[in-house]
Amino acid sequence: MPQRIAEAPPKSGASRFFYFLNVLNQDSLFLETIKALYSDEVKTLNVKVLRGKKAYFLEKFKNVGIFLNWCVRLSF
Repeated sequence: MPQRIAEAPPKSGASRFFYFLNVLNQDSLFLETIKALYSDEVKTLNVKVLRGKKAYFLEKFKNVGIFLNWCVRLSF
């Protein structure tokens, strides 16, 4: 069964979202999820490096069945 991560949908025109690759701040859900799931792999990496590897980690999430669900229908 796929695992789920919940997030509210972004506001229209938002510059950050869990799946957006070029997010430079306020992406703690993504960063903390990486740290929790892949702690051995990322323990020596700083935030800038983690953000640079976002496509790699999103692919890893997909390959093991981790997906993002919106926890509400509308952004707030």
